Amino acid sequence: LAKKFIKRQKFENKFISNLLLANSAKIMISKNLLIFILGLLIITSEAALEWKYFTTTFTQGREGAGTNGNVKITYMHNASKKLDFDLNNSGNDRERGQTDIYEKKTGYNLGKVTMAALCNSDGKEWYVTRVLLRVERWRGSFQEKLIFIFELLIITSEAALHWKSYAAVFTEKYNAAVFTQGSKGAGTDGNVKITYIHNASKNLQFDINNRGDDRERGQTDIYEKKTGYNLGNVTSASLCNSDKNKWFVTRVLLRVERWRESFQEAVSYYNFTPTFFTVQDNCAPLTANLIRHESFLS
Repeated sequence: LAKKFIKRQKFENKFISNLLLANSAKIMISKNLLIFILGLLIITSEAALEWKYFTTTFTQGREGAGTNGNVKITYMHNASKKLDFDLNNSGNDRERGQTDIYEKKTGYNLGKVTMAALCNSDGKEWYVTRVLLRVERWRGSFQEKLIFIFELLIITSEAALHWKSYAAVFTEKYNAAVFTQGSKGAGTDGNVKITYIHNASKNLQFDINNRGDDRERGQTDIYEKKTGYNLGNVTSASLCNSDKNKWFVTRVLLRVERWRESFQEAVSYYNFTPTFFTVQDNCAPLTANLIRHESFLS
């Protein structure tokens, strides 16, 4: 019995000893893991910030549109804060119909890009369709933020680039929604014109006519007009109908979009007063009310 007691006591002592060693090892592992995590956090927090500028250039598809010259681009925040670098990839870049992407890494925080200069040393013209810019902020191997992706709309050139003419090209789209009342005989088959007025000397007039039967009773018709004419804010309008019968109009709405190539710069929404009016063989004057204006350049 004494021998069994001693044997059991040795087993319990060994079990307790192993248990203590295991707990000690777990505590050591936990401490090491904590130290590793803290070290990783310290390394990450101390990692230098890096900004990556991805420039995409689109060369036109016409013959001779490309260039073999030395091309540089300068991104500007203001007169004293700018970043410039060469645009040159291995192989033949900037060939006609080609899209090229250039990457620049820097630890310099330029801030918001307000302007860019694209410079070409080639004596021949480089026909550029557009330029896109994507800016990313990185800390070590971790991407912290996508700052912006936008189309460069303000470009100055120091060489023979077909860019100034491109930068000046824009389109304004006028989308008018006309609501005809639902009562019998409310519609019209007359020739209808609408004139948008900025001031006494600045206006834009066009016919509103869709295929099929538009301006029927209870109908809403949308008319679009595209123009390169910058009218400015619409202050009033005139809706004219050649029909001798009355046209009963509920209301008129207007959406004006400003586009530069494939980029929408701004949009404005207007409604007009009065509502519930008639137009008969004459013009009805309308007052424009700006509901909302949104700019996508900021």
